[in-house]
Amino acid sequence: MVCAPRERQTSVTADSSRLSAGQTGRTSSIRHCWAPRHRLPASGSPGSRTTSHAGHPDNLGATRPGIPCSSIRSGRPPWATIRSCSVGPCHPLPAARCRHQLAYQETVRKSTVVGRIRLTGLKMMGQQTHWSEVEVVRRRNLMASGMAVALAGGGAAAYRLSVNGGAGATATSGDSTGIPLQLRGNLPERYLALIALDSGGPRGGLRDLVNRVHASAEPGASVGFALGAAFFGPRASLPRRLRAMPHFAGDLLEPAMSHGDLLVHVVGNKAAAIRKTVERIRNTDSAHWTIRWHIDGSRPDNRVEDGRSLARNPFHFTEGFGNPDTERESLDRALIPSDQNEPQWAVGGSYQVVRIIRFATDLWDKDSVGEQERIVGRQRDGRWLDGTPVGEQPNFAADPTGRLTPLDSHVRLAAPDRRSPPPIVRRSYSYDKGNGDQGIIFSCFQRDLAQGFEAVQKRLEGEAMAKYLLTTGGGYFFVPPHGDGWIDALSYSG
Repeated sequence: MVCAPRERQTSVTADSSRLSAGQTGRTSSIRHCWAPRHRLPASGSPGSRTTSHAGHPDNLGATRPGIPCSSIRSGRPPWATIRSCSVGPCHPLPAARCRHQLAYQETVRKSTVVGRIRLTGLKMMGQQTHWSEVEVVRRRNLMASGMAVALAGGGAAAYRLSVNGGAGATATSGDSTGIPLQLRGNLPERYLALIALDSGGPRGGLRDLVNRVHASAEPGASVGFALGAAFFGPRASLPRRLRAMPHFAGDLLEPAMSHGDLLVHVVGNKAAAIRKTVERIRNTDSAHWTIRWHIDGSRPDNRVEDGRSLARNPFHFTEGFGNPDTERESLDRALIPSDQNEPQWAVGGSYQVVRIIRFATDLWDKDSVGEQERIVGRQRDGRWLDGTPVGEQPNFAADPTGRLTPLDSHVRLAAPDRRSPPPIVRRSYSYDKGNGDQGIIFSCFQRDLAQGFEAVQKRLEGEAMAKYLLTTGGGYFFVPPHGDGWIDALSYSG
């Protein structure tokens, strides 16, 4: 289908808020293209569907342009009226060859005398107690953080190893659990704010910015960080699988709500503390960093059941059943081990995917609960459609035609073999910007983007739920390991 000849050129400018006065936002151009005007049939008229699109706030009516000419081939839902004609996915950065891939024994050898003895003993202890590789890495990071504190205090300050990090533990920005903030505990905090920053200067100011952001955290709020592909300079030790998030079928990514050099992750159980922290970060005076985008989220009915963190999404369904039921298994899925051929500084970190997904809630609510459950593949409370208890995994092979659980349902496509779940850890939040713009801030963590999120996303193409969803922003990021060793490594190499 050919686009209508009428086109217009518009500019989308990044968030006008800046960390310092006088900074100009990044501007990019998008050519918006409309197909000729179409009128959807009224409900009940010939050719109309039982569920009409006419009630959706973004629906196309007689006074607005018609369905975009790319809506069918792009996989976008009919209510996504604008398509991006000229802006494509960013070119992936080439994976830099890591020149610092030291073996674990080499790291031990080059440590201090005390560190050599303690770290060698830690590895031997891990072998004796059958710790996983991730557990050894986590405890090694703990030890390194403690040694740094002791050395900074001239040896007068003692350090201790904290290995608690139990389910439901609430971490603050100043503790030393040895795990990145984004993955601590089985129960995520109730409120979230994500702030994506762009760098306009040298990477040398990274430590100062991190310190300023930490100092901006209100009591009851914690901050963490993640790095975008554009952050890394040509000489930096780039995580091998990190690149700009590409467009997937049905996406309509807004440049002003996508990507970013540095992602600040603010969480807490008090909304007021999150708001004050965000305001203080916005007012931070920095000569080289500007705010690209910002979004707030929450987890309604946030709780833990049978070890899994659950919450209710805007479609009234409980989600989170696919997550591991122990923190140890979550870390095994998400944290990078030392044998994954990543830069040494990245060991113990994780690849994060953020997707800002708008939900067509008005359209969804016109379907019956039974139809909604067949689209999702579960009942609203999480029970399986074939009668399998919530805590057990259904045997989809026993339902080859999809009579009980439809073949195009969300859960069946996302994880066709429930006994071998996708190697990701989900920690999503709901958002509501008003005026009908609500959905989820999908967030997942994994060791490998291709084997984790991207494999699931590919299977979900053509799912029954696709017409109710529209991804408008987000990006790929890398969560560095706990501590500040990554700052030294990147400030030196970048």
